[in-house]
Amino acid sequence: MSSNTRTNSSDTAHAQLFVVVNLLSPTIRKPWTFVIFDHATDQWQTYEIRKRQALSHPEILTSNVYPGIDGIGVRYFELASIPTSWVSEVTALVDTVPAPELLKELDCNHSYIRNILIALMEGGIIGESQAYELCVKVDSTDISRMFGTSRRYLY
Repeated sequence: MSSNTRTNSSDTAHAQLFVVVNLLSPTIRKPWTFVIFDHATDQWQTYEIRKRQALSHPEILTSNVYPGIDGIGVRYFELASIPTSWVSEVTALVDTVPAPELLKELDCNHSYIRNILIALMEGGIIGESQAYELCVKVDSTDISRMFGTSRRYLY
């Protein structure tokens, strides 16, 4: 596969890739989740890291649960829109990303999502500028000011 970002093929069915920030997490401040939403199947796939205790090994949690409504406790940051035919490849790339062994849960969580973005860049799914721009937005400390009112990506 080319290291360059591929352009969308003629597929009309598409999926969206997001990083979702949970603003109301009871355990850690603003954890990130990588999310795939496949419009063709109406399916969600989420990936995140959690640690039960500071010295415990991190766990990769995956689910098919809707992450929540944008603007109500969570904020969606769209990374890319891809053909549905790429979803299995994206899933395979994400599945290769190991859980980082960092002491703090939030550092571990953010590092895991950044490593997913790197895997997607190396796999030619997204470009470096897409990953960089998303990280700048997500790293912003004042998320509400960045977008103003609630902005929904899913219809």
